[in-house]
Amino acid sequence: MYGQDADEIADYDTAIRLKPDYVDAYINRGNAKISLGQHGEWMKGELGYYAAAISDYDTAIKLEPDNAYAYHRRGYAKVWLEQYAEAIADYDIAIQLNPHYTYSYYFRGNAKRWLEQHAEAIADYDIAIRLEPDFVTAYYSRGNTKRLLGQHAAAIADYDTIILLEPDDAGAYNNRGLAKSDLGQHAAAISDYDAAIQFNPDYAKAYYNRGVSKVRSGKKLEARRDFQTVLQLAIKAGNESLKVSAEKALQRLSE
Repeated sequence: MYGQDADEIADYDTAIRLKPDYVDAYINRGNAKISLGQHGEWMKGELGYYAAAISDYDTAIKLEPDNAYAYHRRGYAKVWLEQYAEAIADYDIAIQLNPHYTYSYYFRGNAKRWLEQHAEAIADYDIAIRLEPDFVTAYYSRGNTKRLLGQHAAAIADYDTIILLEPDDAGAYNNRGLAKSDLGQHAAAISDYDAAIQFNPDYAKAYYNRGVSKVRSGKKLEARRDFQTVLQLAIKAGNESLKVSAEKALQRLSE
């Protein structure tokens, strides 16, 4: 990935040198820089890959002020720099230029969620889903945000939709299990964690969540087995945080 993106950047450098007003080259070079940034492979002085990408999008916007995609991508880069309010402003412009820009609504919702503007985020996810009814990731984000607001039944409805669209989506079963657990429906939650594990046998979080629901259901021996599995998977994956959580859960069962 690193070599491919670096080669692309070199090609766009050449294209821009030959044609300094080549808008798409600036946008695509910015995209390649973000790709490198997401893989932690590349830095450009003190600016960093995301700031360097923003510079390219700035140039594209200067050359073509009504380019909705350039604003969208600049907003995306700003999110990675935790500049959420600035990102929202870019998504606002992208949507103003293209009111049917599904992904700008979605990512604007994400930025609002980071700012804990949960109701506003849900409103953006609503629009994204209305524009693209099979947008699985938007259902995930809306469901997770509804859980944060305590809207557990509504969150379950979103996870139900994901499962209808993608019946083998282990994450949707796990998240639906969490929402059911929030409602005290531990037996139903365990059934969902069972399904999540069936589709992804190495899904450590599903084992952990199932263990928690089993503890709350009085099934401590079964819960111990789940937490032991979590511990094994965490050690195998080198996940120290999950390892500590599993150890603490096992310790609590021993008290």
